[in-house]
Amino acid sequence: MNKMTINNKKIFLCCLFLLINLIVCDIHAENSESEINITSAISGIVKTIHVKINQTIKQGELLLEFDETLINSNLLEANAMIKLTQINLLEAKKELERSKELFERTVLSEHDLQVSKVNYFKALSLHSEAENKLKHSLWDKKHHKLYAPYTATINKILTYTGQYINNKYAVQPIFVIQRK
Repeated sequence: MNKMTINNKKIFLCCLFLLINLIVCDIHAENSESEINITSAISGIVKTIHVKINQTIKQGELLLEFDETLINSNLLEANAMIKLTQINLLEAKKELERSKELFERTVLSEHDLQVSKVNYFKALSLHSEAENKLKHSLWDKKHHKLYAPYTATINKILTYTGQYINNKYAVQPIFVIQRK
């Protein structure tokens, strides 16, 4: 009976230990859930920070603006690439049609016809890439301002004016807020 009491005490202490751990973990989870990192989907140079630590912010309030110089430059470059690739694509299409016609008249070799096809598909691919870059540039232009997702308090500001935020490989938190 003495042995059984010792085992019961061990079981009781183990259960108590597990229960305390669960309570502590639950409290920690509640505290960590209330602090939220705010990030940006774009990379860029921080132009203006519109909030301060301990400031209460409302949903939709402007938190930060990125400098538009690089964004506008990328947009101009993307538009120029669209124009250039359109011209190259039209020229490659004409050359392919001419090559097909010459091949049918047995004036052009099959190899030269294949070269024309490859050049056409390269031009098509470069044009698609330019269109995609334009979409990305337009998206960056639309999202160069960061707004509060909901009412909260600013706990930390993890950036400064003039800092380059690079989110290409890993998203960096900019603000830590506490939801109200």
